[in-house]
Amino acid sequence: MTDFNKFSNILFDAYMRHTRQPEVLTKKAEIFNTIFEIHNFTPERILFLGFSPMALACKSTITYVADIGDDAVDYIKSRGKEVVIVELDDKKYTKFFDCVVAMDEHFTFAINEGQQRTRVELCAALTTGLIITTLRDYKNQEYKDREFSQPAAIRNGAEATAYLEYHNLDFRDRTAWRTTVFELGEELQKHGPYARRAMFFKQLAKYTKDAGATDFVVHKNLMYKSLIKKNYEHVISIKFE
Repeated sequence: MTDFNKFSNILFDAYMRHTRQPEVLTKKAEIFNTIFEIHNFTPERILFLGFSPMALACKSTITYVADIGDDAVDYIKSRGKEVVIVELDDKKYTKFFDCVVAMDEHFTFAINEGQQRTRVELCAALTTGLIITTLRDYKNQEYKDREFSQPAAIRNGAEATAYLEYHNLDFRDRTAWRTTVFELGEELQKHGPYARRAMFFKQLAKYTKDAGATDFVVHKNLMYKSLIKKNYEHVISIKFE
């Protein structure tokens, strides 16, 4: 199980606690629909890396997933969808997908730069259309924003669960850190730490161009917010032929 897989389980649990699930689905679907309109693109086969509410909003009866927990898979199935679990290095899926969705800063979950590049190349090899992902602007990020994400609380009736991300910086490598998620509900739960490292826009653009991308767009008017923090992330679409 990868660190992103484990982190994705937290996102799924947070979604299940949410009292406004339809609103969450609508907001996430608006982002994807806008990107598809910009590229004049209607994907049929979409691969979701980790749990994404968008997987529930897609019209397709088959949902392709990777880096996702069993509970999330069971829930998607309970919504009337067939779920196919994909191994990213399985050659039968080479250029199989119209779109690969890797939200929640997927490409920052890595031990080193080589691992980041490998994951980008694996995703690029899977699609003939788009990779959609998110990143924060690490180049211009203030130091105080590097240590903690903005906490978020999810309410379910009278109950509330708060989430706080702490990023333990590696002072030998300014681009690396380890993320621990604290979940404050009836009991305190600690998740992680998870190995992370910054991914810069130009870095991702180079990796994807080397992997065959023909267009790289940071959507200035589209921002993504995770389920467990209030920070906004930049939405990026990367086009392949």
